[in-house]
Amino acid sequence: MSLTEGEQPWTLHAGLYTRPLYGSELSHNILSELLDGGNEYCMGVSFTCTIPLHVLVPSIRNALCFLRFYSPLLAASIEKHDPNPAIPMARSWSYKPVCTLEDAKTWAEASLTVHRASISDDDFVLSMNQIRLPYTDRGELIDKQHFGCHLVLRASGVHSIFFHTAHCLADGFTSYNALYRIFDLISTDAHTSIDTLDWGQEWRNLPVGPITATGGPKDGWESEVEALDAAARQAMEYQQYSKGLVAQRDHVLVRGKSVRIHRVLDSKIFKEILNALALTDFTVTQLLEAAQVLAVLQAHQSELLREDKANVILDFTIISYLRFLVPPYNGRSHHVSFMCTVPMVVYATDVPWNESSKAQLLAVMARLREQYAIRLSNKHLPHIGSSQNFQENPNALMITNLQKVEDRLPLNWPLGSHNPTVQISDMRIGLRLTDLDRPMTHIWSLRSELHIHLAACDLYDKSYLDNFVDNMIAIALSIIDRDA
Repeated sequence: MSLTEGEQPWTLHAGLYTRPLYGSELSHNILSELLDGGNEYCMGVSFTCTIPLHVLVPSIRNALCFLRFYSPLLAASIEKHDPNPAIPMARSWSYKPVCTLEDAKTWAEASLTVHRASISDDDFVLSMNQIRLPYTDRGELIDKQHFGCHLVLRASGVHSIFFHTAHCLADGFTSYNALYRIFDLISTDAHTSIDTLDWGQEWRNLPVGPITATGGPKDGWESEVEALDAAARQAMEYQQYSKGLVAQRDHVLVRGKSVRIHRVLDSKIFKEILNALALTDFTVTQLLEAAQVLAVLQAHQSELLREDKANVILDFTIISYLRFLVPPYNGRSHHVSFMCTVPMVVYATDVPWNESSKAQLLAVMARLREQYAIRLSNKHLPHIGSSQNFQENPNALMITNLQKVEDRLPLNWPLGSHNPTVQISDMRIGLRLTDLDRPMTHIWSLRSELHIHLAACDLYDKSYLDNFVDNMIAIALSIIDRDA
């Protein structure tokens, strides 16, 4: 369903500020409920620093106070008023303002968990994915909160900071922004003191709805949104013929536990990929989506000869709304889920099977680019709100590109310093995968290397997913074949 032009503002009821969930806030919350938290995630970075630990921990608590003031939705809960999300006010954010600075400090202390352990980032993320949100056992100030900050301190000196959060509250890019503010605040003293913040008035920084944040409804949005909806229906028309990975089991062994494959393409290979893409005007996202599609189709090729409607669906393709933000909502403090998910499809008949691997790859990339163009050229995209025609399909694929980390989150702090006190070295992300059968892939680049991270619930054997990712990468690398 598309959003209407009317979005309710934050209103005060019995000491609580509320407004309905809209767009991806609502769809992610519904999906999380259906999948036992299947889209909750843990994301963070590892770092080294010259800040003594007895200073670092209180500095991060202090930074969390700033986050609470400028991005107060972190401390909100969600109230469900009706099981039918089509009913107005069926689900709403509920936010209680901070009364005093001491309350803000108490909240920050409760929201930060310090772990002194040698655990790896991958194992830590996996452990957090076993914990269901919202938090319910950490005191009144964070009761039913969908956000937690975790600091992992190691004797090696390589520490990590993670956000454990619900997808209705945040996405990868808003997490980048929050991490940016944390590192900015702990690495320099050139900031306003939390003592001077107008506590009790921080509710004014609560995020408006997606239509308001992108400039309000524009003329002709009804017909333009119908065109977007038509594209979604067309992509899903033959999903019963879709092909995907083949699970090794028909039931999950451990809920929330996932099988994860992580590959890193070194800077030399990644540079060759970027140079090749620059000649074609395709993107890294389209390259790896196409490679995954072909890896699936090739695995089913004997069947495809008998099914002219055979296809691969990417039914949860994420498009961020950040490019549509208008002042004053386009700052780093706009912390809320802010995206749409749209379906796209590639048919086996779209692939020139008698041509080279590179020609096949380019053909699939072109098919995907056409479908992206339909969405990205439409200024009314924020109006589609929730996921378009999403139906759980175990054969579907999805890739999310978290882009170049350094473009969103500089690696050395303070900014511009020749002698940084904090240096970020790596990043990790993981979702709590429960009843979602399809694999989920995240990609990002860091220090000129391309990271490919595939995760799936334990319906799949690791060796099977290893082979799939290796095939996908081999197909993607055909883009640099100069002889094809």
